[in-house]
Amino acid sequence: MRIRDPQSLKLLPRDSLKNTPTLGERIRRDRNHMFHEYDRKGGYYDGPTGTFRDHIGDPSVKETVVQGAGILKDEILKWKTEMSYNELEEWPKPGDRKYLIHSDKPQESREIVCISDSNWGEGFSSCSMSKNPSTGKHHFTGELSSRVPRDGRTAFAGYVNFSTKKTLKSFFRVKPLEWHLYTHLVLRIRGDGRVYMLNVNTWEEYDIAWQDLYTYPLYTRGGPYWQEVKIPFFQIHIYSSWCPSRQSNSSYKEH
Repeated sequence: MRIRDPQSLKLLPRDSLKNTPTLGERIRRDRNHMFHEYDRKGGYYDGPTGTFRDHIGDPSVKETVVQGAGILKDEILKWKTEMSYNELEEWPKPGDRKYLIHSDKPQESREIVCISDSNWGEGFSSCSMSKNPSTGKHHFTGELSSRVPRDGRTAFAGYVNFSTKKTLKSFFRVKPLEWHLYTHLVLRIRGDGRVYMLNVNTWEEYDIAWQDLYTYPLYTRGGPYWQEVKIPFFQIHIYSSWCPSRQSNSSYKEH
């Protein structure tokens, strides 16, 4: 990951920033309330509403009924499969591991999505995740730029990350990771010597906890050698509404 010094960059015109947020998007992202949250994503989503209605167009009543019947049939079949699943048969034994991302077992891995500040028009960083064809390992690369856009709103820039996409059960319910039976999160990485932040999001029911974030500093050694990092769940601390807490909490393991 390369880091560019903002002093060494030439000033670019204002229109060089991709995905410049509109006035409505800026207002939506900056609004804040003391007692509740307006939406789960803090205003960072595609479309005016952030729901499925932004991507389905304007179908007729007949098209809505036909498509809805097909979706309902698929969800009922998915629900029947879930009801026949016996969790006791998959109960982990001491020493067992459950893979979240595994290069050799793509069927057990979750889909990965990469996001940077340039995706939201708030910076000039970029990142991507690729798979090495020879080794099969995932390779996270990109350019981290701390240059701040001249929009009169953004104060800090330089943000890249990759995360796993949430999966859904029947009837569009969020499927939990089911970490409550495990004690550690194990990572096998080959870093570049920098410090990264490992963040764990939860899917909470009440809006007051929508912005809660569990985080842990991930120190990488750098160099050509692989390292295995074991992170106990009780050492991952919570940031409530972006404010750090001195207490650790392991309740997120159920999400």
